[in-house]
Amino acid sequence: AEVNGFEWAVTALLTDALKLDVTGTYFFSHELTEDQPVLPGASPFVIVGQDGDDIPNVPDYQLYAALTYDMQVAGRTLTLIGDVTYRDDTNTEFRDDNAFNIELDSYTIVNLRANYELNDNVTVSAYVKNLSDELAVYDGIGTFQDPESIVAARPRTFGLAFNWKL
Repeated sequence: AEVNGFEWAVTALLTDALKLDVTGTYFFSHELTEDQPVLPGASPFVIVGQDGDDIPNVPDYQLYAALTYDMQVAGRTLTLIGDVTYRDDTNTEFRDDNAFNIELDSYTIVNLRANYELNDNVTVSAYVKNLSDELAVYDGIGTFQDPESIVAARPRTFGLAFNWKL
């Protein structure tokens, strides 16, 4: 297989308290360079990838950005973090005309988090994951027995976390 493209990462300290992180990938080609071998004893229904087929679950674009802001509250650090992840659409099989292929739509997930240091050993956090309640499907499996199963992000989730350092 061969994957050609760009990956990048940029971290910028916008102020003493505000940091921006941006990473991403852009693949202009991601394909097999030879036919996949058929395993001995494999079912005749197994569909193998052929030279030139796109590699499944490799989107053309992926992007991530996060803003982190630190401030002092009552003499302790409060950190506010917001991040966004974008993944372009892709397929689960080498060929999109495969009966078991599941087209995976693009998605964007937004997360928010606040961390507050209660003391040198204890940090409390409040968070929201998948703020917009996006149905973000990471992968899918199609077979004769189970025509379509998906692996997806959790729905919108609110939570509290405590971290205690010894």
